[in-house]
Amino acid sequence: MQEEKLKKCRDAGGMMETRTGACRFCGQAMVEEMPMEWAQEDINEYVTEMCSCDSAAYYQRKKKQKERAHERVVFLFGEGNQLEVTPERAESLLHEIVELVGDEEIQSATVEIGNGVKVKIGYTMKERIKITRTKAEKSAYEE
Repeated sequence: MQEEKLKKCRDAGGMMETRTGACRFCGQAMVEEMPMEWAQEDINEYVTEMCSCDSAAYYQRKKKQKERAHERVVFLFGEGNQLEVTPERAESLLHEIVELVGDEEIQSATVEIGNGVKVKIGYTMKERIKITRTKAEKSAYEE
């Protein structure tokens, strides 16, 4: 989130200047010391994240929810996972599905990655993004 980026820039002694931004929902303006390299879009995003209007609060909640879901995809399917290596393009697809579900453009999606691994990413009745990873173990014997 922009607040974390601003803190890192301040801690690193980055060049700052007084800038004005506006909430993208209610238009509330804020004047703050911001990094000089930030574009106006970045400043407005920061102000929107800090705004207390209902629309901004909903946006902030959805954004954090998607960020956590992306972190979970990396944990379950990224390079450092303890289970199996997932192809990079498949992981990218899962991140795209998180965006679609988080933006409520789709309700859910199921992807079969291979080797019996299935992933379901969906929006629950509790308005949360749920990521389910299942691995089918099948045994068949013939005599």
